[in-house]
Amino acid sequence: MSSTSQDRDRDHLHPLFRAPFEQWLAAVQAWSKSRGIVPLAYETFRTAERQAYLYASGRTRPGPVITYTLDSAHELGVAGDWVPLVGGKQSWDVGLYNEIYAAVPPGAFGLETLDFERPHVQLRGVNGPNFNVSASVWAAVHGLRANVIVGSRWPVAAAPAPAVPDQRRRVFLRGAGKNGKNVLMTPPAAEYGGLMLTRLPTGQMQIGPLIQTIHEDGALGFERAE
Repeated sequence: MSSTSQDRDRDHLHPLFRAPFEQWLAAVQAWSKSRGIVPLAYETFRTAERQAYLYASGRTRPGPVITYTLDSAHELGVAGDWVPLVGGKQSWDVGLYNEIYAAVPPGAFGLETLDFERPHVQLRGVNGPNFNVSASVWAAVHGLRANVIVGSRWPVAAAPAPAVPDQRRRVFLRGAGKNGKNVLMTPPAAEYGGLMLTRLPTGQMQIGPLIQTIHEDGALGFERAE
């Protein structure tokens, strides 16, 4: 791929934008499914060379004016261009864009659109509240560098589920509670009867210099700590 080629790889989007963009596209897909409309993200990250190439259209090379800036949110990976496919064909109908934006507002997902460029969706606030701030200013404030692919993955990997404690290894401190009631030892360590009790990652309990093991049959085993 040359530096001026169109990039459709969503993995090249910045994670700040990737997550809300994917969620919004999924919502558009759900809303438009019965209408036979499929949202297609057709351009994501841009190099400086690609942005300059598009900017030259209608200015220094033949063609329509495509973009108004050489400082685009695409170069930060926080913008994407998309088009609705109707019957498998691209539709650039402004009325259809407006209908979709009204039905599934990008703002509800932390995104924003440009009135003069309907296919474009970007992270909210990149050009300031009045769209009069350079994307490079926003990037400097947020510590982002233009034309550098940070990259992202979707869906985001879920955090591992917390380990379920082995109930057979619960330890009660006899008579340590109010009115002499037994108390379940919940912290990883506690002092009881002049000895330090510590839960080990193995599920064993170290009691002073001894390590206690509760075997499968319920029997107790003790060994001296190294």
